[in-house]
Amino acid sequence: MSEEHIFPSPNAIHLKRSIEEKLDVASRLDKGERIVDTYRNVRFAHKCVHTAQGNADRTAENAKSGPKILLV
Repeated sequence: MSEEHIFPSPNAIHLKRSIEEKLDVASRLDKGERIVDTYRNVRFAHKCVHTAQGNADRTAENAKSGPKILLV
């Protein structure tokens, strides 16, 4: 009678939200928004905006891989 339940891990949910936010930052910068406006609008630190822009390709690849699940 034991059943396997699949639950998304709390870290996976937070990770997905972070990926979406990072992709949003990268798209804002691609559209020509100034860095100072971007980090004020999305409440990222200045350095995080630069990092999100530099890692945009890897972030998009991670987003395609789908959510992570935890088997309990």
